[in-house]
Amino acid sequence: MVRWPAPGRCKLRLVRDLGPITAAKIQRKLISHTLSVAIKARQHANLVIHLAVSGLGPVAAARWGASSGADHTWLQGHGNLGMCMRRMLLRVCRETRRSHKVILIGSDLPSLTVADLEEAIKTLDHRRIVLGSAVDGGYWLLGLGKELLRPVAVWPFTDISWGTDTVLNTTARRAYQLGFDPVLLSRRQDIDQVVDLTLWQR
Repeated sequence: MVRWPAPGRCKLRLVRDLGPITAAKIQRKLISHTLSVAIKARQHANLVIHLAVSGLGPVAAARWGASSGADHTWLQGHGNLGMCMRRMLLRVCRETRRSHKVILIGSDLPSLTVADLEEAIKTLDHRRIVLGSAVDGGYWLLGLGKELLRPVAVWPFTDISWGTDTVLNTTARRAYQLGFDPVLLSRRQDIDQVVDLTLWQR
């Protein structure tokens, strides 16, 4: 899940302190890192990379996806983050017809590694949901197993206060209530504000 790194259209919380051009450069670097990790992981596993883009038209998005190494490139469409994520999952399941696990990642985690993706994939062999816990109360990865993909579950994506510090807890609590035992991966710091850059540069 990525946003086109155009000045003034991404990393808006960084724009206030660093300006639109610097914020866009940071976003571009983060996207490049995320795609690089996904491509490396694909070399060791039977993975298909779907790039879900916002901020571009279909032709430009397809061109960007092809140049970045993604297998498929789609537009995220309208709506909040939950609606966009569920829409992408529905499309993956509809077009692949054989997905038994799907992992969603954003492009804000400079510490993302191939081992993170491999751990999430392996976890979904025997568990139905995996979450990468973020310091700000959100999550940097969401993985769903077959039972939650056919059909795609509604509950992880609706009535969530996106962008707040309750996202992870709300999602995990709903999973427990429905009888699913979510696995939490390592707690990580993603990049949303200037202070996060300080941690990144250490």
